[in-house]
Formats: sequence, C-alpha cells, structure tokens
Amino acid sequence: MDWLSEIQTKGVSVNPIIETNGLGRQFGTVVALRDVTWEVPAGQIIGLVGPNGAGKTTLFSIVCGFLKPGTGTVSVLGQSPLSPELQGRVAILPQDAPLKRGVSIKNQFKFFARLQGFSAKESISEAERVLASVDLLEKADDGPDTLSHGMRKRASLAQTFIGKPELILLDEPTAGLDPVTTHKVRELVKKEAEGRTIVISSHNLAELQEVCDSVAILNEGKLVDFRSVSEIVDRGKTMIIRLEAPPTDEVVSAIGELPGVLTAASGDDQTPKIIVTVDAAIDDSEVDLAILGLLKEKGARYREIRRGESLEERVVEITKKDSSGE
Repeated sequence: MDWLSEIQTKGVSVNPIIETNGLGRQFGTVVALRDVTWEVPAGQIIGLVGPNGAGKTTLFSIVCGFLKPGTGTVSVLGQSPLSPELQGRVAILPQDAPLKRGVSIKNQFKFFARLQGFSAKESISEAERVLASVDLLEKADDGPDTLSHGMRKRASLAQTFIGKPELILLDEPTAGLDPVTTHKVRELVKKEAEGRTIVISSHNLAELQEVCDSVAILNEGKLVDFRSVSEIVDRGKTMIIRLEAPPTDEVVSAIGELPGVLTAASGDDQTPKIIVTVDAAIDDSEVDLAILGLLKEKGARYREIRRGESLEERVVEITKKDSSGE
C-alpha cells in the first residue's frame, strides 16, 4: 500500500492539493531532485525536511513556480504553478522575504488585498484583520524598517493570510527567532490552518514535530518518506529514557526483561539513553512504573522519559539509512 492509499484509508481528504510526478532538476552536474513523485492531501500542515543539499529549496521553488522542473510534472490545485487561476488561492512566504522599506505595513497590505480583488474599503478591513492576527495592529502605520526582527517575521507571515488562500507555502518561517516569538508563530500557524493546507520547509524539527500533521523527508534529491508525524516518531511503541550517565549492560538487560518490554538498547555515550520498544497492547502506566522502579533500584538517575523518538532523531536515522543503501 502506497502513502496516499494509507492516508485514504484513514478518512483524510485525498484530492491532491500538490501533485508531482517524476520530478527532477539538475544544476550543471549537480542533481538536486531525482524522480520525486509526491501527492499532498488537502487540509493538513505538512513539513518538508531533510539535510542541507537534500533538495528542499529546489522542490519548494518548483512548487512555487520560481523554478521550472527539468523532468517530470507538477500541479498545484490542479493547475500549473504559474497559472492565473491560482491568484488568491495560493500564498507564498519565501525565506526572509522583505517588505518594502519606507511604506507602512498597513498600506502594503492594503495594496496586496486590492491585488486579490478587495475594494478600497474592504482592503482596509482586511489589512487590519491580518495585522491583528499577529498582534501588530498597533504597528500598522509603521514601516517594516522600524520593527524588530521578530515583528518583521510576523508581519511577513501575516501577508500570507490575506484573503482566503487554500494553500500556504512557508520557507523557514521561524529562522532566527527567539523561543517566545517562535512559539507565537507556531500557535498562529495552527490557528490559521483550519480549512487550509500549509506546507512548511524548515530545519527547526522540534517546532515541526509540534505543529505538523505529516512530514515529507528528502535525502540526496529523493523523497524517502512521507507519513504522519505520529507514525514517523513511533509514539505508541517506542520509549526514550535519557540518563545522566551511560547505562550499564546490567541495567539495559534488566529493562529488556520487564513484562511488556520487547527490546531495550543503549544509545551512544554522547547522549546517554536507553531506547525501549514496548508492547502497544500493554497499559503504558504499568510499563512506566516498572521501568522507574528498576532505575531507582539500580541507582540509574534519569533526566527524561518520553514516548516516541524526536522527529530530529528519526530524520537523521532515516536519511542515514537511505544514504548507506540499507
């Protein structure tokens, strides 16, 4: 069963909002994309991730219409990326896209609204609406050059919410932001996602794990995985125990013999941990209590116990496995 069929069986809308078929792109002798076939269902927040040079920017740029594919095809809402039919239906935020200096944010947003067919009066209300959504209404008459970096990021994000776009494409929307502003952007994206599809290309995997429904993983120009976040991090079956010091073989072995534990293995010395696979049919609390009791008995001090690996750990694991040909 392919990825799209798996999503179909879960009752998610399967009309692909983005569809690529055999997509390839080469720059001189450098192959950026290799035969990428990808169908993105509507109504999800989807992360686009992978190591540097994996092809994320190239794929993002082709979907946006900034680049033409070398081979294969791409459609957005059933249209070519540059089709006039997509006006007002797709919003794009390239990384660090600047607003015009010396012109108030509100006037810029009014202009963008007019381009989407709003009347002069309606454009004022729409500009104020999106500025309020990012807590910048009081800065409406200021130019972007007077705002902090975080405010400029939020303002740029707000312009993608003008009108009623069905698809929003965001490239590194939280790059360079402090934790507080990053949290605000995350919550804003979640709030604005209702009835829309949002694709986020980012290296901030911790944030993507919090906000995304599904994640597409690129490596060496290939699409190597596309599943729900829950499936990728395997929350139901995997437990990560982070320790203050590397575990002894005795502790790892003892955990492996506990009822409900299928396997137990130690991590590397740089990140002391035990990776435990548990029987999904067993009560979580029983397994957790048994492991905590054993750690206390053996004098093994832990820092954190959580279900599922982090998205970052899984992306590293998946891309390394792909690169090694396993």
